[in-house]
Amino acid sequence: MTTLPILDIGPYLAGEEGAHARLANKLRDACENIGFYFMINHGIPQELIDSAFNEAARFHALPLETKQRLKQGEHYVGYVGHGGTRVAVDDAAERGEEFANRKNKPDLHAAYHINSDFPADHARCTAGERFYIPQPWPDERDLPGFRRNIQTYYAAVGALGHKLMPVYATALGVPTDYFDPHFEDALAWLRLIHYPRIEQRVENQLGVGAHTDAGFLTFLPQTEVAGLEVQLPSGEWITAPKVPGSYVINAGQMLRRWSNDRWLASPHRVISPDGDRDRYSIPLFFNPGAQATITCIPGADGETIAHEPISYNDFLDWYLANAYKAVANSRVDAA
Repeated sequence: MTTLPILDIGPYLAGEEGAHARLANKLRDACENIGFYFMINHGIPQELIDSAFNEAARFHALPLETKQRLKQGEHYVGYVGHGGTRVAVDDAAERGEEFANRKNKPDLHAAYHINSDFPADHARCTAGERFYIPQPWPDERDLPGFRRNIQTYYAAVGALGHKLMPVYATALGVPTDYFDPHFEDALAWLRLIHYPRIEQRVENQLGVGAHTDAGFLTFLPQTEVAGLEVQLPSGEWITAPKVPGSYVINAGQMLRRWSNDRWLASPHRVISPDGDRDRYSIPLFFNPGAQATITCIPGADGETIAHEPISYNDFLDWYLANAYKAVANSRVDAA
């Protein structure tokens, strides 16, 4: 496989007979062989996607001092400025991944991280659990309509993620409702990312360095300014082609672990734009709840279990401590 497959989910969403099984088979093939695919006919209106991109640009156009009032902390919500992160996957060599990330300079992007905006009286918030806090939002006077528009988009993509869970379950050979209890109080981060255009490339400095995502799956709508590169199982890096109106979907490390390592969490990176336009990106990371216990699903009788069960909270805490060295976003010492 030398490019990303295209999965049409329209027939499945429409309830066509046999569409669930057909989609599950294609999904399994994509996840086992490349870990990425394009999703078309997903039902999310293009105007809603365009609105979210517009809000990302509006947010990043705010004065720096305004954005810094929303500075990200250990709960992984809020603003991180340009050069505030550096992907540094210390265990990459152990997984056979040659990223050379220890040499990386800070990544050339800024991001505003949005979670589910849990109410202050939510039980997990009052208990002080990590990742469960009300979302810090810009003042309505600074960005009129921003919160409403972003929450509308966030809810639409989250609903699509829940609609896809039965297909993922079928593709892994478990009951269609298998994932449901794991997604109670789900953690899903929408990142509004700004990649400024650059005049000259610098060695070991990218928009985002090579990495694999942490969670279940990632929804990435198409943007007009290219930049995403995906590493194929052969080791070759390809620029993700444009499929208008589609989402690029990829599996994260947690889904790979859930599949007992049969599915791939493929490395990818973002090259900073060097033309006359900045790049904006709005990936949504669709993940289980922090307390979900991830237990490997064997593919066949007698298949060796690759990993011990782990809570998503513990896994995510480890991932953030080891993957994003330059941000105070973890309770684990990442110095």
